[in-house]
Amino acid sequence: MNAIQTMDGEAHIQRKLLFMSLMTPVHEKRLAELIMEKLQASVNRWEVADKIVLFDETKDILCQIACHWAGVPLLKSEVKDRAEDFSRMIDAFGAIGPRHWKGRRARSRAEKWIKGIIEDVRTGKLKIEEGSALYAMAFHRELDGSQLDLQMAAIELINILRPIVAISTFITFTALALYKHPECKERLMTDHNSDIEMFVQEVRRYYPFTPFLGARVRKNFIWNQCEFKEGMLVLFDVYGTNHDSRIWDNPYEFRPERFKKRKKAYLISSPRWRRSCQGTSLSR
Repeated sequence: MNAIQTMDGEAHIQRKLLFMSLMTPVHEKRLAELIMEKLQASVNRWEVADKIVLFDETKDILCQIACHWAGVPLLKSEVKDRAEDFSRMIDAFGAIGPRHWKGRRARSRAEKWIKGIIEDVRTGKLKIEEGSALYAMAFHRELDGSQLDLQMAAIELINILRPIVAISTFITFTALALYKHPECKERLMTDHNSDIEMFVQEVRRYYPFTPFLGARVRKNFIWNQCEFKEGMLVLFDVYGTNHDSRIWDNPYEFRPERFKKRKKAYLISSPRWRRSCQGTSLSR
């Protein structure tokens, strides 16, 4: 399947332009506003609850927001099941065994659901806003002028929705960092942008979203006396790189101030970093 993650060359650029058209400053600002509004409204409920599971709460909230922002209709009764399917897809990344198969089944359910919605849009049964992500995926044209087939349109729309739900992971990591390092909370309360930026970058370094990344070698080359052959599967150690003492001083200490003079280029936090993964700025 030629989803954006597997594409290269002109086809990848064309598809990426579609994604980036949905992540303009205006789109991101609106999405960030929706997230803040919903989270703030939820805080009032959390404060009087005996116990909450932050990851589960934010997962459901972000699923609602992602669908609302993208123009995807979502019934209140569907929220938990749809959020859980997105979460299982994310959890299955790089997994084997039961976690992997749960993710595969979740993806099948999500694709069936989204395909039905896109089909309704294309036939005119469902009217939606033209600037929405749902509209963009439903009517996108490829380089040859052909319309995305129904399956691929569903996959690419899921590639918009799922990363938004995945932000629940970073929200949970952020809460954990504040719990373990209460001194950071005091500095962040001053609302200095530099302190917030350094803290966020350290969360992304200390708690990387994924332990490793995989890719296939496109053409033969030699690097540091190591031969890479076309088609070879290569794994990049994200966690190890972000905790390498040759790159970071005291890497197992949580120290946001390390980013005061540090170039962000050293930070490997998410898949396809060289391709500027759409939505990265939103998670920050």
